[in-house]
Amino acid sequence: MTTYIRVSNLHGGQPKTFLQKIGRTAMLIASAIIGLGVLVLATSAALVVVLAILVLAAIAFVGFWLRAKIFGKTVREKAFEDLEKKFGVNQAQFNDADPATPQGDDDIVLDARETPDGWTVGQ
Repeated sequence: MTTYIRVSNLHGGQPKTFLQKIGRTAMLIASAIIGLGVLVLATSAALVVVLAILVLAAIAFVGFWLRAKIFGKTVREKAFEDLEKKFGVNQAQFNDADPATPQGDDDIVLDARETPDGWTVGQ
């Protein structure tokens, strides 16, 4: 038994009359306008977010720059001063350390050397 499918209208999806062609064209134009509108809306929203981030970065930069100009120190220098107060270590102890100066008996001096196998540390 053989089954046949009869297709009576091969051009059923295409408009037949002039008014149907105008309606289909109008729908195509309207959907294109709506699509472009959504694209512009999404693009402008992304642009607003990017501009807001740039404005916040500029405000932070100007704030830190003014703070450095007013107080004469950068945030890094201020943080190092806070560490000096907390731990009692100052920058002069690092700058004035002379390796040729003999150390006391209770000090341990470590010597780091680069060897072919890598770095080694000894006393």
